Amino acid sequence: MMRYMWIMWLMTPIGIGSIILGLKLKKIGCSYKGNVIVGAISVAFLVLIGSYSFLSGSLYDDEALLTITNHSGVVFPENTKAAQTDYIDFKVCIATIAPSDQNQFETYLRSSNKSTITLDPVVKNLMPDMVKHYFGENGSPYELFMFLNLTTGAYNTTPAQFQETPCVLLAYDCDTGRVLAVSDYTIVFS
Repeated sequence: MMRYMWIMWLMTPIGIGSIILGLKLKKIGCSYKGNVIVGAISVAFLVLIGSYSFLSGSLYDDEALLTITNHSGVVFPENTKAAQTDYIDFKVCIATIAPSDQNQFETYLRSSNKSTITLDPVVKNLMPDMVKHYFGENGSPYELFMFLNLTTGAYNTTPAQFQETPCVLLAYDCDTGRVLAVSDYTIVFS
């Protein structure tokens, strides 16, 4: 969300319009101070909030995919942009592979014995609710998956029932170069 704070700048014409209206009201002798003050405050606020994405440096987390790489051995291209959201009991990382690297990364995943073209529905249902919506109601936009059971080291297998299973999930959309990664999550399959 912070990446798109610049959109606040698109609202500044409203505040500027309020200032202009206030100055026109002043010319004809009407009350104008409220319009000018509110317009000036709103423009200042919108510019300040809109500038946050430019002032904070990179909003991408260059280390976000490190956990996935450490556990799975999947090597991401150098120009991968990733942003991670930390939840209470898991992390979701959304990454974008640069267009120039997408074909090579797709070939790398397809040739790996760690990835599959289907995600086990049981695994999908065991994912957190925040993650399930990424897979959509009418099929997933992702074409390649990798589910790693960190307890057994097995890939793309349903976890054992009645056992806590720490895991890592990776999903890749070949059309857009988008990667969804879930880490630091423990499944309790009962």
